[in-house]
Amino acid sequence: MSDETDTFPVQLYLYDLSHGMASQLSLALTGRHFEAVWHTGIIVHGQEYFFGQGVFTCAPGKSHHGQPMEIIELGRTAIDRDTWLEMLAELRKRYTASAYHLLNFNCNTFSNEVSELLTGNTIPERIRSLPQDFLATPLGQMFRPQIDSTFSNGLPTASSSNSPIRARKNRKPSAAALGAAQSEAAAASRVLDGVIEQATTTSASEWNVAGKDNAAESANGKAGPSESHWNLEKALETFLTRQAAFDDPTVQKSVQERLEKMLSAKSDFRPSESSLRIPKRILCLGLGTVRNSAIPQLQLALLLLLRDHLSTMLGDFCTVEAFDPVFTEDDRELLQALGVDVLEENKRGAYVLDEPTLVYMPHVGRGLTEQLLRANWSEDGLENMYLCCNDLDVYVTHVAQEKLRRESPCLYKLAPHLVREPVPEPPKNHPQTQPGAFNDIAFQRFAPTSELPSDFWALPEKVRVADPETI
Repeated sequence: MSDETDTFPVQLYLYDLSHGMASQLSLALTGRHFEAVWHTGIIVHGQEYFFGQGVFTCAPGKSHHGQPMEIIELGRTAIDRDTWLEMLAELRKRYTASAYHLLNFNCNTFSNEVSELLTGNTIPERIRSLPQDFLATPLGQMFRPQIDSTFSNGLPTASSSNSPIRARKNRKPSAAALGAAQSEAAAASRVLDGVIEQATTTSASEWNVAGKDNAAESANGKAGPSESHWNLEKALETFLTRQAAFDDPTVQKSVQERLEKMLSAKSDFRPSESSLRIPKRILCLGLGTVRNSAIPQLQLALLLLLRDHLSTMLGDFCTVEAFDPVFTEDDRELLQALGVDVLEENKRGAYVLDEPTLVYMPHVGRGLTEQLLRANWSEDGLENMYLCCNDLDVYVTHVAQEKLRRESPCLYKLAPHLVREPVPEPPKNHPQTQPGAFNDIAFQRFAPTSELPSDFWALPEKVRVADPETI
């Protein structure tokens, strides 16, 4: 038997997503007492690992779930940190945002599999059996169709295979499951809100009938999606086909490496504050209509890939907000299904960045870029700004210097002081690749390596320039 100095402790952190409501209301609503709506995380090698919209890492007890309600000692593992991280990389391939299902493939599925891999022990039965225990109640029967319409049918469940890293078939995710900005807590909260609302209008005797009727309709195919939902599913299917252009692991790795290189570039600007600052937010401007347009769909695919990379770096969720005056209701519906928050106010580019933000503006006009720079023309503003847009040096090269200095003074002054990394493109021979989708697009960051000119921060009055792409 290994000495404890050669092994590492493994713990399970338990959180109540209902914040006490399950314990208070479950008996009256379901006829059965439920202690909590459990979310779990595994603590090993000094970090907490949990599954929601992908696998995330944070310091123990420092996630958005707050402090754990209970801590369980699962045992000890002889697996060292490097080996564990290799195993985790394989697990991430299956535990993705699109694979998540509130009942069948959730945080507790992940925790149980990891616990078995590390210690040979499962997590407690009261946690593993919670979904089936709830579904066994009349209220659970009634809400099952609603849950399954939110998270697509046929998503993977834990396999009984003896292989430590189990394979799963690739299934098409539903619209809501693709919404990577939706947290597990939010999903559970929506279901819980529905339970409480139903409880105020439906008697206990009616629940059983309603549950049976809904289950029967679902089984007979009568409760099919509405026409608008069907259209959304078709749009998502089209987008997923386009997104395959970025499936090449080499391209994904190149995107990640160049993004990280830009973020970590050394600078003489505020050297005492030069530690790596990872954006927790992406602001997307000027994407164009995405429902049926090939190039905007490809650019959207890169946007979501960047979100995934930043979320992995953060060990937390990176939010995405988008605005374009050409967005239709269909565009908004598609973007929201993919976890992108659509902004309502048109600030014509003048978005003030009060936190580190990656601004994603593929092929927008010079006017919009100037508006954004002017709105953030300060030490704090430029330090918070990370760009993924047209390489500003292209304007310096192709626009007459006097014209550029007069019409776009911020851009003119900033361009020489940027570090830049070209954005990798999908393989040119891929059937979903569109020529020109990423021409001259680069990751860019304000990182001067020499002293700034004395008049750098002084700006002339704003010049009104007709620019149809200024939004």
